[in-house]
Amino acid sequence: MRLFFLSPWPATDPLTLSTVYAHIDQLACDPRVSSIDYFTLERFVGNQPLRHLLSRSDTYFRHHPIYPTQASWPGLSRLRQHRLINRVLHAVAYAWQPDLVICRGTTGIFGDQLKCSFGIPYVVESFEPHAHYMLQTGTWERWDPKFLVQRRWEERVKRTAEALITVSQGYARHLQKPEGISPDRLYTVPCWVNSERFRIDPAARSSMRQRLGIGDRLAVVYVGKFGGIYSPLRELEMLHPLQQGLGQRLFVMVITSADATAVRLQLRQAKFREDQFFVDCVPHDQVNAYLNAADLALSFINSGPWSFACSAIKHGEYWACGLPLLMPPGVGDEASWLESERAGAIAPFNDHHAISAAAKRLLPILTETGHRQRIRKIGLRERGVEPLHRVYQLLLDNLSATPPPNS
Repeated sequence: MRLFFLSPWPATDPLTLSTVYAHIDQLACDPRVSSIDYFTLERFVGNQPLRHLLSRSDTYFRHHPIYPTQASWPGLSRLRQHRLINRVLHAVAYAWQPDLVICRGTTGIFGDQLKCSFGIPYVVESFEPHAHYMLQTGTWERWDPKFLVQRRWEERVKRTAEALITVSQGYARHLQKPEGISPDRLYTVPCWVNSERFRIDPAARSSMRQRLGIGDRLAVVYVGKFGGIYSPLRELEMLHPLQQGLGQRLFVMVITSADATAVRLQLRQAKFREDQFFVDCVPHDQVNAYLNAADLALSFINSGPWSFACSAIKHGEYWACGLPLLMPPGVGDEASWLESERAGAIAPFNDHHAISAAAKRLLPILTETGHRQRIRKIGLRERGVEPLHRVYQLLLDNLSATPPPNS
């Protein structure tokens, strides 16, 4: 069985490292899969193709990096890029005749176009309401051509994909009712976490806390971006009422690709001294050590009417390291169980009274003996590999029972 896998991100992007490769490796482990052609949308010309990625050396792997095209007008650049991607995909599909195309998120429209041209079935994994995310955050306006085009593409994909794999049960329910999509075409795989890479590690905790000079202070960590679908930098002000509610001086770690100078300035404005915080961008394989050094995790994901559809990878990584989580309301499936499972607290980050009250609800969790091991079990239950394995088994079973389009 020959597969295409389409990703909207560069091969070395942190999102690729933390989410995409697990899917590809899971597919490669199926004995029915003979080859995988992997397509990535690179940001810079010259990134070299990957030579090895899969745990199964007998699965033939080809990486096709697609490089950006530039024009004086951004809209023309996007049009040229879209045509280039289509041209590359069609050329490789004509040469190798895949049996199935798996599209991540916003690349679903290219699966639709391959189906129109060659009759190749396609599925979209990590299918989310991207257009509405961008609208809810103010990144796009309702009459912005980017919103209108993306929304049109999403509606088309809903009609033509063999299956839609959402990252939250809430969005799968929404697609079934009120949108009327057949439950036979809907699956859910929350953003999976590598439980070996992200784990409770007392030695890493001790070493990192000593290196950063944390001492016996309560350490808070945030890993991620600011702006867009994430909160603006100014919401770091919530750390001040959090510190007051917890009743002790905090040490803050911000692991981010954002401008470190701007982050430090915002922390100082939130009344944190230089010896109370650490801000840097670190490689993905080093994040586990910083999570172990922390006692409490934060999620600066924008809360809005469509946030229920998301599955933040950082939440799973936090829980795999046993960290309780403080997050805004309405984010993902965990909004319905986080507090009842005593795995964290929920409060709007722009409401300082609510943050202070949430801090008081967190204190009994933080002082509970063995709470990190208990929270890790919850994290692996919610973000383990089993749903990923089960869904791909079902999809490949169904495909194996259907005559291939090229027969």
